[in-house]
Amino acid sequence: MIRLGRRATVPALLLWGTLAAGCCGTRWAARPEAARGAPPAVAVEQALRLRRPVLLLFTTPGCALCRRLEQETLADPRVRAHLRGYALVRVDASLAAGKALAREHGVEAYPTWVRLAPTGQRLAIHAGHDAPEVLLRRLPRP
Repeated sequence: MIRLGRRATVPALLLWGTLAAGCCGTRWAARPEAARGAPPAVAVEQALRLRRPVLLLFTTPGCALCRRLEQETLADPRVRAHLRGYALVRVDASLAAGKALAREHGVEAYPTWVRLAPTGQRLAIHAGHDAPEVLLRRLPRP
């Protein structure tokens, strides 16, 4: 239990309520990206709890192909529409939490996509950058 003290103001309580509501996941389900800003494992757990298929996108900051994927493929409106059925979880594999998740899924190169069923079962893994047309053919609609 968190104690705000006797001098907690109404704005402070409202701010705390807003932050708490943001971490509970009610807004995450409506977004194509799961739990923006949350640790990747938490975002995956939230999506699976909501019975959503998950796409993990493993990248690193210095990866040229990762930047190209972001700028060309993920910026394409057809791809964005196609991904709406998935909980897209971007994983920075240069951070400790991202490295652990990458090890768990056998990721060795970047960028890498890992597709999970709503049950958490790994369905597919693909490394590399794809043009929008290729990704749309490769990735089934959820």
